[in-house]
Amino acid sequence: MLDHKIRIISDKHVTARKNGSFNSIPVKSKKNVITSVCCGYTFEGLLRRIEVDNCTLLSLFLARRLRIITWGYRVSVYNGFKKLLNK
Repeated sequence: MLDHKIRIISDKHVTARKNGSFNSIPVKSKKNVITSVCCGYTFEGLLRRIEVDNCTLLSLFLARRLRIITWGYRVSVYNGFKKLLNK
């Protein structure tokens, strides 16, 4: 997938984390999640998984509890989506 599309998907999820406004739909498989993400839906569960696998504890605490989005958090989330969508 193209980097600018991954950046858009990542930024939508980061904004949803900051605002608490995820718009997920029920899905049954990983393929459906990826298709839905590419269509513009945001999934809190998916973002949590990416955060746990890629973010430092400090950036994770700041984003989840204080809603402060650091540059390191953005890069980590982007890298997580890049790994997921380029498989």
